[in-house]
Amino acid sequence: MRLQDFILFLGFVLAPDQMASRELLAKMVWGSVLRDNLRAIDRSIVRARRLLVTIESNIQIRSVRNFGYRLVIPHRMDGKS
Repeated sequence: MRLQDFILFLGFVLAPDQMASRELLAKMVWGSVLRDNLRAIDRSIVRARRLLVTIESNIQIRSVRNFGYRLVIPHRMDGKS
């Protein structure tokens, strides 16, 4: 996992189920919002999603149309959080 991808994923883990704009994510990872950074966010999301599938996780990074992304951690079936 690339350092930028790790920082991005860590930001999601610290605030699960909260929406994050692409601009906010770019500032968090690179400290600035540039057009190239916004595209890089999308590429990092693709890599993170692939990793989650590879490790067979039920955690999802969902797109929020015209806004950004959010991390979704489904509730456990046994009632424990």
